[in-house]
Amino acid sequence: KFFALVEEARAWQSGEETSTFLEEGQKKKGPSGPRFGDIVKEWKKRRYPHLALGTQLQYDKLAKLYLESFFFELRIHEITPQVVDRWLDELKNPGGDPMKRTTRRSFEHELTLLITVLRYYQEYHDDPEFRFPVKQRHRDATVLRLSTSTVVTKDLREEEFVRFREQLA
Repeated sequence: KFFALVEEARAWQSGEETSTFLEEGQKKKGPSGPRFGDIVKEWKKRRYPHLALGTQLQYDKLAKLYLESFFFELRIHEITPQVVDRWLDELKNPGGDPMKRTTRRSFEHELTLLITVLRYYQEYHDDPEFRFPVKQRHRDATVLRLSTSTVVTKDLREEEFVRFREQLA
């Protein structure tokens, strides 16, 4: 979104109607729906008692490291496929954040947690405006295509061994 004034951006962020987005005499409203962080809290309250302790701990760790900084302050209708694309790009290239720097080949678990919370919202909240933002391209994008390094054998070839023996003598 682009705004001419900071006040318009703040009004849009708070959900007030703004005059910047006039389209043929109609005003658009800012983002609506509950915050994603509130949905996560509700999901934990309802679903956690049915999960194993190890699963709960793993979900808490994933939510804190990978979802909290990016999604928790967003309203549910602000989570679009483009936002999920930016999130996956940030996971792959964390920009200096040592907690997210990793040599992993996949972020499938993080995407699965996001999908789980969004499916929970879709199932328990009667929201006809909600469109599920995770697409097939996101599932494909979770796998990193890292270049594979060639494996160097530690064993000496016969010629190298003969040369070593001659030099040793």
